[in-house]
Order: sequence, then structure tokens, then C-alpha cells
Amino acid sequence: MLIFVLNFWAEMTNVSAGALRSIISGVGLVIGLSWEKSFALAIGAIAIKARQPLWFRDLFDFALVVVVLPAWCLYIIPLAHTELIVEQVASEQGNRPPSVTNSSEPCTQEDTTKLQAR
Repeated sequence: MLIFVLNFWAEMTNVSAGALRSIISGVGLVIGLSWEKSFALAIGAIAIKARQPLWFRDLFDFALVVVVLPAWCLYIIPLAHTELIVEQVASEQGNRPPSVTNSSEPCTQEDTTKLQAR
């Protein structure tokens, strides 16, 4: 919810995109760490009831990697790559970097060709 509020605030005011991205990255880090702690506590609580708690934890961790890693490769990495290309092209053209809301727009083939030619 906080990220949506910050995003709305950035659109309504002249806030530096870099400063806002730093704040949103910090919020994302806190959210990620809290999810990690929640998973660790949940797995620990379930593993206590298993016959072999260490094997159960390892098996569950492996299953989590099997589910999350392909999703990361399919969705997160291409989005981050596209954002990097858009920012580099904008800086080459002397334009202001895109705002946080426009950072996920896909780049054009022309933009990708320009970067690969470098």
C-alpha cells in the first residue's frame, strides 16, 4: 500500500525519481525480509512435528526454490532488463529518466539495437 501511495505522490509532485526509487527499494527490502522471516518460522513450526525435521526443512527449501526460481527467471529478470535498457536509452538521448510508473514499459526493438551497437 505504501508503494502505491509513494507512486501517486511522485506523479503529483516534482520529486526526484532517484530519491523515490531509493525509498521504494528500501520498502521492498523490508517487505522481502519480513516474508523470509515468516517462511522460516512457518517451516520451523511444521518441521517440529515431522520425524526428521532437518530433512523436512531441506526438502521444503528445495521445493520452494523449484517453484520460485523459474518464476523469477520468467518475470522478474526480463522486467529488470527492460527497465535498464529504457533508462540507458533515455540518458543517451539526454532525456529525463522515466518515472517509476513508466519504468515497466517494454523498450522498442530500436532501443535494444542502439544499446547492442555500443
